[in-house]
Amino acid sequence: MPQQTKRTAAKRVGRFCVRWLTRRNGWKKELTAVMMDGRKGGLRRRKGEGEPGGEEQVEKEEEHRRQRRQVEEEEGKDAADTVAAVKQQPHGWSGLLLVTGIALLLRLAFISHPSSVVWDETHFGGFTANYIQGTYFLDVHPPLAKLLLAFVAKLSGFDGTFHFDTIGAEYPASVPFVALRMLSVVFGTATVATIHQIVRALGCGERAAVLAGVLVSVDAAALIVSRIIVLDAQLVFFCAFSLLCAIHVRNTTRTAPFSRRWWCWLLLLGASLGAVCSVKLVGLFTFATVGCITARDLWDLWGAREPLSTMAYHVLARVVVLIALPIAIFLGCYWLHFFLLPNTGPGAGFMSSEFRSTLAGDRQPLVVSVPRDVAHESIISLRHAHNTPSCWLHSHAFRYPPYPKEGSDLVSSQMQQVTCYPHANDRNNLWRVTILNSTLTFDNEYDDNGDDDGDDDGDANVRYLQHGDVIVLTHIDTGHPLHR
Repeated sequence: MPQQTKRTAAKRVGRFCVRWLTRRNGWKKELTAVMMDGRKGGLRRRKGEGEPGGEEQVEKEEEHRRQRRQVEEEEGKDAADTVAAVKQQPHGWSGLLLVTGIALLLRLAFISHPSSVVWDETHFGGFTANYIQGTYFLDVHPPLAKLLLAFVAKLSGFDGTFHFDTIGAEYPASVPFVALRMLSVVFGTATVATIHQIVRALGCGERAAVLAGVLVSVDAAALIVSRIIVLDAQLVFFCAFSLLCAIHVRNTTRTAPFSRRWWCWLLLLGASLGAVCSVKLVGLFTFATVGCITARDLWDLWGAREPLSTMAYHVLARVVVLIALPIAIFLGCYWLHFFLLPNTGPGAGFMSSEFRSTLAGDRQPLVVSVPRDVAHESIISLRHAHNTPSCWLHSHAFRYPPYPKEGSDLVSSQMQQVTCYPHANDRNNLWRVTILNSTLTFDNEYDDNGDDDGDDDGDANVRYLQHGDVIVLTHIDTGHPLHR
């Protein structure tokens, strides 16, 4: 084949590929303009503007370019109409019901098996029992999902006596473990429906949405966490729902900003972001994802040269709904958490003495209720504030022995032994506080409730410790002062 023929064939193949790619991927306008500009420049280099017939050739090329742009705009309009038509297709309730039904059946099948504590049910079931009994506990995760479990348990008549202590322990008849697992089933099924709606909101067809829903329905990990008493089903649902709301907010921002539909989706997005961060702190990644989408929306609005007043309204609405509302939901969940746990419990030992003094029934340690303020002759225990686990000031009826090496210049104090002890419930951790000021007056600055309202409740001889007081700590069981 001659060289010229090969070159011409290569050019035709290249033009065909470029034309096909531009039509498929939406690069047509930019790439065609660049190609036409290059042709124009090449023509000028070949013909030259001063050469006879050169200018006429350039005008013909420009006219040809205008005609091609007109054709491309029409084709682009047709493509946009096609996408709009896909988005405006009926939502396909049959497809949504199909994937939802598949997900529900897979999650309900043998839901009562096994009838024993499985995996992390020992943790979250135990926290549910703490909520029912009102005993304080400590967990690394925010409380929303556990509050929902406690709500279902309360409706099911659970009394909180079973504490889910051991993996594999059989559930007694009084524990509504199927009802608690049903909460995960509901959220897992709702996640599948949400995935279907996400695909539809992205402009894909009904078949793609059904395929996505089916794939999530049969996913092994999603199926497992949707059948047991854990927090992950709720976490995944709120993540998916946040993404769905963000897509709808972005779509309505382009078509009908500040409409009732726009505000509804924006409020749902803010509530969902607050919920996902209140289930587990890893929900902050969803928060960051929505933040990136929101930043892109605002950037597009700025590029569209929206008025400054409209831009300010957009920014203010997003700050209030997407930042202030999630924070309010997060703090509200913690308020409800502390409100429902007024009694001392297994998590009280990790908290400060000041916090433990607010828990009903707290004994720190043994027989002495924790006061809010320390007074003359109070019986207290002292904990090392920077130790993990806790370490308590401790003594007992043993003295330090004499220095074992004879002839050494080092000697022992032979005083009563004082140590740091990790166990709080020991009487040898109790000490009496005595004020040694030269003048000890009882001015009743506070009443016995610890406030300063001046009411006399029969405790006129209370003298609370003040800054500058000199005190002595006396061990309760042995009666010996600390190192004295």
